[in-house]
Amino acid sequence: MKCFKITIVMALVASTLGADFMACDTVKTVSVGDRVDIESFGYPTYPNNKRCQYEAVCDPRESTYFTFNCPVFELEPKSSGTCNDYAQINHSGSATQYCGTDSPHGITTTDGFVRITFKSDSSTNAQGFRCYLTCHAKPTTTAPATTTTTAAATTTTTEAATTTTTVAPTTTTTVAPT
Repeated sequence: MKCFKITIVMALVASTLGADFMACDTVKTVSVGDRVDIESFGYPTYPNNKRCQYEAVCDPRESTYFTFNCPVFELEPKSSGTCNDYAQINHSGSATQYCGTDSPHGITTTDGFVRITFKSDSSTNAQGFRCYLTCHAKPTTTAPATTTTTAAATTTTTEAATTTTTVAPTTTTTVAPT
């Protein structure tokens, strides 16, 4: 009976962590539709003087992007306009620091790469953060259909000193290859 209970507890722990949970200072490559779970080190209370970096890559990088869902985000608030504890999000050539309850929730990268750097200073810590990054395929674009009207046939009728000419239009629709 005790062996059975241990197995259940281990299964619950494994399902809580998830297959794509990222540890501090790791790189994770995922596919379209996969989710990466990231937590600040020591979550639900992070330690002082800690720095962790997480990188997520969704292949192929050029035709994918990540979205952020951060249901929990609480770091030390700004002091004198500066983030002392922060999560810095680097993607698409930009870097933004988030602290306090100013969360990256809802941001979308422009390609399939993101680096998150978590840093805490020597004082005041808080709960930390938990974010889920989901990899998506960029929508494919197709060229719009074009319509061309050209003259197709000319009919000439001659009747006792009267000539009538009629031109019938033809419509052609062309769709660009996808």
